[in-house]
Amino acid sequence: MKKTIYVAMMMCIFLVVFLYTVPKKYHLDSSSVIDSRLGSISVTDIGLFAEANRERVEKLEWSPCLHVLAVKRSRDMFERDYFSHQDPVTRKIETWDKIAASCGQYIRVGENLVKDFSDYSETHTALMASELHRENILNERFTDMGVGCYENICTELFGDFR
Repeated sequence: MKKTIYVAMMMCIFLVVFLYTVPKKYHLDSSSVIDSRLGSISVTDIGLFAEANRERVEKLEWSPCLHVLAVKRSRDMFERDYFSHQDPVTRKIETWDKIAASCGQYIRVGENLVKDFSDYSETHTALMASELHRENILNERFTDMGVGCYENICTELFGDFR
């Protein structure tokens, strides 16, 4: 419980400092990465997390585990040159198994994928304009979120681990 509170407090500090000191317009690249004790978290990751929470009554908790998996997911799609919820070789959605193996057993999970946007505000606006992506962001049954961007691809992972 104390660790969860500590992580939440650290994310609040990051959000306040970086959302109000970093301009919204920038290119999604590795130069926008902030090195923290929670791992490498890009300004885009933090921005998308904050934008999602601005839409919700019940706020999401930042999940370092989902964040790491989301970065790996985005990087995999970029490096293997595909963009899909399904793996292009196995044709399976392997993300759910990876979440269970890395983050623990979940009640429900969701995934949003987006690419080719230049800033987190524009990216979030595009996600909210899509009915299915909007449903994930607003789904009050999700309690945790991790965002991971790599190059021009961002992955939002949602979970309920209660």
